[in-house]
Parts: sequence; structure tokens; C-alpha cells
Amino acid sequence: MADLWPGDLGAAAAEATYLTLFVVCVVLAALLVIHTARTAVHRRVWLATGAAVLVLAAFTTPALGTLWFVAFPLLASVFPDGRFVPRWTVVPVVLCVVPATIELVSPGAWSDQPWWTYFAVSQLLFLAAQVHRYRRRATTEERESVRWIILGTLVTMACYAAIAAAWGGDVGEESDWSLAASNLALLPIALGVAAGVVRPGGLDVDRALHLTVAGWVGVPVLAATYAVPSTLLGGWWGAAAVGAVAWPVGLLGRRVADWVVYR
Repeated sequence: MADLWPGDLGAAAAEATYLTLFVVCVVLAALLVIHTARTAVHRRVWLATGAAVLVLAAFTTPALGTLWFVAFPLLASVFPDGRFVPRWTVVPVVLCVVPATIELVSPGAWSDQPWWTYFAVSQLLFLAAQVHRYRRRATTEERESVRWIILGTLVTMACYAAIAAAWGGDVGEESDWSLAASNLALLPIALGVAAGVVRPGGLDVDRALHLTVAGWVGVPVLAATYAVPSTLLGGWWGAAAVGAVAWPVGLLGRRVADWVVYR
């Protein structure tokens, strides 16, 4: 998508959104530490808080971006009580430390390799650990915290998908406006992490999470349903295909969302 505003304005927007993200992450990290210091009953809770702080630190500067590849797996595995759930997640978390450390010490050493993209995307599989905890292991109070992590991650993923579709190519690298949008796209997960620790019961996010999960099921299916026949036969066939499957796909999305959100 071509930029609609002058380049100087785009550069200013990228800088402004970066500063906004930086300030928000620093403030949230401080709140997490203060809150945990005041309320922690068990010392292991600091492991979850530390992982959350590392996630926020990864957003503050590109030099620390590699921290994400350790921080997010750790956060998804131990949040909110500091226990690894399922227990075996400690193994992949430890394995993530090796490439992340090498990349942090020597930028580009591994991230320039073709397989790095698959490693980066695989981080999102750790979100399944949070879904498992949410459905099977968490108490009612813990579920209030976990839902914020799931919601924030899914919203950020949706924003990144939209940015990639709008500008094409790598997110944040095609233009200053793409970079500005990608900076703002990190705010949902940053705020979700903080809300999950500091005030998980402040808002009832069940409906928002339900709609988000349903959207993540329905939108890709409908997009693929439109793309295939429209490419082969023409746009009208794609529209007809979407119309034919919209209701059952919507029902599927609702059922998956019910399974994830409600016990």
C-alpha cells in the first residue's frame, strides 16, 4: 500500500510511536515490579514477573528485540504463578535460550539464516501453554490473569497480519508508516501483560476474548475461501463461495471460542 502522507510525516510518526511504546513499556515494567513486591506470596511469582518485564524490555529498543525469543516462551509457560505448565515446557524454553543468546551477542549470526523465520513463528506455539493452563489447570483468579495474556497476544498478532497485508513484505520494514503501525501493534500485548499481573479482574474481558478467538478462526478461513476460487475462476465466484460458507464458518468460530474461553 502506498504511503498517503509525506515521508517526513511518516518518519515523525515512526519516531513518536517508538517513544510512546518505550515510555509505556518502561512505566508498565515499573508497575509490575512494584506490584509484585507488594503482593507476592511465593517467590516463584517473581519468575513470571521477570518474564513479563523481559517481554516489555524487548519492545523498548531493537537491540533488545532478541529477548522476545526467550521472554515470551518463558512468560507463556509460567504465567501467572511462576510454575511451568505443562511441566515439560521447561525443555523448549531452555532450548530457546541458545539461539536467542547467540543472536543477542552477535546480531545477524543466526537471524540471517533461512530457518530463523520458522523459529520466530514457532514462538507463538507457546501460546498453547496458556490455553492449556486456562482450560485445565488455572484457578478462577488465575484465569482472570491468563485471559489477558491470550487476548493481548491475539490482538497484536491480528494487527501484525493487517500491517503485512496492507504494506506487504516484512512488518515494520517497508516504510516509516509500516514501522509506526508495528510500534502501535505491540501495545495490546504490553498492556495485556500488565493488566494480567496488576489488575486482571478490573474488566470482564471474556466477550472481547471470545470475539477475538472467533475472528482468528473465521477470518483466515473466509479469506482462503475467497482467494482460491477468485484466483482460478474470478472474483464473483470467490464472493459466492464466501456467501455459501459464511454461516458454518461463523458457527465454527463461535464453537472454538466457546471451547477456549468458557469451561
